[in-house]
Amino acid sequence: MASEGSDAAIIQTADELLKKKDWKGLVRYLEREAGSTRNHELLWRALRAHYRCSKSGVPPGEEAQGVAEAGMRYYETVQSIPEKHQLCEKWCGVLLSHYSDLVGQKMKIEKSFVVRDHFKKAIELDPTEASCQHLMGRWCFNVASVPWLMRKAASYIFATPPTSSFEEALSYLEAAENAGFLYSPNWLFMGKCFKELGQKEKARLWLKKVVEKKTDDEDELEAKKEAEAILIKL
Repeated sequence: MASEGSDAAIIQTADELLKKKDWKGLVRYLEREAGSTRNHELLWRALRAHYRCSKSGVPPGEEAQGVAEAGMRYYETVQSIPEKHQLCEKWCGVLLSHYSDLVGQKMKIEKSFVVRDHFKKAIELDPTEASCQHLMGRWCFNVASVPWLMRKAASYIFATPPTSSFEEALSYLEAAENAGFLYSPNWLFMGKCFKELGQKEKARLWLKKVVEKKTDDEDELEAKKEAEAILIKL
């Protein structure tokens, strides 16, 4: 078992690789140096690294799914530790959601409640952490947006399938905004909620904020493209 001192050194190196956005290098490093860790501070970093690498550091397809699947080893380790940790709960939810999307519709439905519960637990452990309010808002939006056929499929898996509304999604997204979470994907989902609720002027207001923000962040650039596409049709 690694000592507390060596764990601190691993964390320092991992954080340096994160700043460089060297997702592949970060995953390889953590798998080599912290593959069997039970340290929460290393575990949430490993979950985040596998999510980021799967999403941005490798080509889409089998390789992306393989990276996410490798990260699920850390997910299982977190589940085996009785003590709950806020950032581990957050990144367990993020990675599980991403991995389920890659595997397919059936797993996405089966794990929907589990993903929700990770985000809810993260909020419970630290209600001031606005990014988890955002993640809950996204979960609610995605559930509220589920097509009828997918709802029908979910009814065969759960006696009571997951439900939500655009109003509930908006309540979480606004909580994140009010807590100072000035992150354009949050504005994107606020705009999408207002669009679905028929409030087009409010939708345009938030979507324009996404488009106008100057950024080099990968997630924000992705949000900008989506906002531009929605605004053309709005």
